[in-house]
Amino acid sequence: MVGRADEAIKKLFIIAFVLFLGVWAQTPAYSQEEKPQKRTPVVFIREQKPPRLMLGSMIGFPTGLSLIGAWYADPFAVRLSGGVSMSGFQGAQADISHLVWRLQSSRHDVSLTGGIFRFEEINSSGISDYSYQTYIGSAYTVLYDGFHIQLGFAYGIEDYSHFVLLFQAGYMFKIM
Repeated sequence: MVGRADEAIKKLFIIAFVLFLGVWAQTPAYSQEEKPQKRTPVVFIREQKPPRLMLGSMIGFPTGLSLIGAWYADPFAVRLSGGVSMSGFQGAQADISHLVWRLQSSRHDVSLTGGIFRFEEINSSGISDYSYQTYIGSAYTVLYDGFHIQLGFAYGIEDYSHFVLLFQAGYMFKIM
């Protein structure tokens, strides 16, 4: 048991050393006369954008490959996603989001998420049956030039109650 712990510590030390070397190698060396230019500070965009509709596709929960539609009207957004997979999964998810901050080409939201999906189970006698899961949770969503990524947690309710990891990533096109 002690040997495994020693091996793990050695591996962690090697990883930390390699990361240190990577950061150190990227650090620019300046002489006393040269000083780096000040970086432009991040400016948060305060003005509201006009409402817009976006459609696209994504991978992730609840059905693997799904379609997604979103209506953005600052500071709120509503997103619907769902699909049907060949492996017996069917589902839909709805999000109501609130804008946390927006940069020049990205939007960051906190979402209240809910959804339902069903999947086919085949029991021991070969008869297929559908199981349903309804869930509700929260997620953090980033929209960057049409690229959509969402990560969060939800809790299944009814007969399938446990925590679920929510993940979606895809691309949406501005329709109007």
